[in-house]
Amino acid sequence: MTNSNNVNQVPENRVENGPDKLVEAFGWAQELFRSEDRKVAKCETDIEQKTIPYFTHLVDVLSLLIDAGADIDQQIGGLLHDVIEDIVPKDGEPDMSAQISERFGARVLALVEQCTDGKADEQRDESSWRDRKEVHINHLKDDNNNLTGEARAIFLDGLLISISDKVSNSRAIVRDLDLFDQRVWCRFNAKPENVAWYYKEMLGVYEEALGKSHRMVRILRPIVLEIERRSEIPRLACGVDHGEKA
Repeated sequence: MTNSNNVNQVPENRVENGPDKLVEAFGWAQELFRSEDRKVAKCETDIEQKTIPYFTHLVDVLSLLIDAGADIDQQIGGLLHDVIEDIVPKDGEPDMSAQISERFGARVLALVEQCTDGKADEQRDESSWRDRKEVHINHLKDDNNNLTGEARAIFLDGLLISISDKVSNSRAIVRDLDLFDQRVWCRFNAKPENVAWYYKEMLGVYEEALGKSHRMVRILRPIVLEIERRSEIPRLACGVDHGEKA
């Protein structure tokens, strides 16, 4: 999420020694998310599937960004886009925003912040999910309408990371619905219709800011339509209390 207090402060510095810093970001992200796996609902325990490290998602986002012509800062931002949202700093360490800035500079931090809709120590459950997403979407819409010049250029650079994240996640949802049926929806803090709403709203942001003919928008659009269609299929109650999931 763009920091509204710094909306006109443009971080111009780019990462020095880019390729080396990309390798550093790759290793750091792998370390930070070493113990994290992709979401699997408790009612899916009867399904034979391997535990998939969450890091595979970050690699997928990086691959999409490279394929889309992203620069080194964007590639690093893609690897780190979930750090502020999902990682709690160790005792005595600065917050994750400060660590990103110190390691990779203000521009990478700005790109990561734009992809962030909360912090790891905040409550994240079904009761807060919709509000959090609406705030994030409205910030993106406001930035798209109000930013100009270099600030807008950074905004658009951040959107390339954001849409790559959405392509990766939405493809995984559709793939797993094909493989494991409607129980996949139990993984999320939101009901299927709200997940579909979120992806449709984000698609609208990308279409407005990047253009309907943008390559990544054209990749995302049919996936979002498929998620919307799948969300309308009745979901069988699994009878399991899934508790709170991020």
